Amino acid sequence: MTVEELLEQARARIRRLSPEEAAADGAQIVDVRSETSRRRDGVVPGSLHVPLTVLQWRLDQMGDRVLVLCDHGYSSSLAAASLVDLGVDAGEVVGGFEAWRAAGLPVVDESPLEGLFPEGLAELHTHLGGSVSSDIMWSLAHEQGIALPTRDFWEFDRMVTVSDPRGVPDLDSLDRIYHLTELIQSSPLAVERSVHSAIGGAYRSQGITTLELRFNPMKRNRGGERDLDHIILAAIRGLDLASLEYPQVRAGLILMMDRTFSAEQNMVIVEKAIRYAPRGVVGVDIAGPRPGGARYDYTAICPHVAAARAAGLGVTIHVGEEGGRHGVEELHEVVDELRPDRIGHGILAAGDVELMAKLRDADITLEICPTSNLLTKALSGEDAVRETFGAFVEHGVPFTIATDGPEMMRTHLRDEFELLLRLGALGRDEAAAANTRGHKSAFA
Repeated sequence: MTVEELLEQARARIRRLSPEEAAADGAQIVDVRSETSRRRDGVVPGSLHVPLTVLQWRLDQMGDRVLVLCDHGYSSSLAAASLVDLGVDAGEVVGGFEAWRAAGLPVVDESPLEGLFPEGLAELHTHLGGSVSSDIMWSLAHEQGIALPTRDFWEFDRMVTVSDPRGVPDLDSLDRIYHLTELIQSSPLAVERSVHSAIGGAYRSQGITTLELRFNPMKRNRGGERDLDHIILAAIRGLDLASLEYPQVRAGLILMMDRTFSAEQNMVIVEKAIRYAPRGVVGVDIAGPRPGGARYDYTAICPHVAAARAAGLGVTIHVGEEGGRHGVEELHEVVDELRPDRIGHGILAAGDVELMAKLRDADITLEICPTSNLLTKALSGEDAVRETFGAFVEHGVPFTIATDGPEMMRTHLRDEFELLLRLGALGRDEAAAANTRGHKSAFA
């Protein structure tokens, strides 16, 4: 089948509107042009940028009616048809952006973020297992001779990312994705390459100038087969190399404990963090599934947190992302007993006025990951995003914005800010303040 025949078939199944008709239609215009084109030529006011490579994964952001816009009106035909196949009321702008501009319709600068972050972006909550592109993970797996569950790269790509546009059913499903990335990163070679790649990619792609990467070294030593110190030192080598290549980036490593580990195992991780603090380890964290799904007793790590804090390390705690009543109780316990510098997620606090007052008065910064929370159903939809951020702004709760893992979540930090601005969850001044808070509350 020729390209012309493909286009003819696609166009027979979609709405095709002239630029003037599209401007009056009221549907969400989805701009699939490259970043280079948008920055060079400008964008349609109110349009949503979604790269073609992740178009189907962003359905939740598009609305009920969509018009796809490309450069000249060819890619948009095929893209709109693919959305129709998924049940979306989709069409295209005939002639693309060139026709829109030729018609004298409004065009504005590329991004609502333009000039908003002169100091660069700050990303404080990103997991190493979710921060490395799937092509690099694929190569690392083959270099180490790891037996993967598939021999097809694209199937592998779906396995190491949240590939379903509807997200994942729950956090346990997300943990299974992390299990595969942790397996691939379970060698000094893989950890060094991963850290170096994540830092360089963050600066080149997003202009991130403050970055903290977190990982659990015990989940990357193959159950004790690999020496723990070698794994951590490999991460430090990746950090050192990236600092030479990208001196603009202030970066650090956070070592993670796990809720399924024994107190002794978690203390080993804290001791390693203290040992390597002079080399770039800047903090500790705890995450992982609740044992048996029951409420986790965070007081069990009081000695761990005290030891880390006494050594000058920063403390951030994964809590309050989900779990309903248990999650809120855990948040209260963490704030009262552990008094961390930061909390990973913490979005359940938005429904508890007393808890928000505690966070504000203790100056504890929440690391909020909007797209991740939508994909894991921790936030039920766009209204929940607006309500959560509205509550935090109203009650003066400090927060910063993060991705959780840009490659795994198929998002980037600029996408997160653009999403919040588009939804009206934050204004420009509030977005800038959240980013400034990220720089100021960094451990690195």
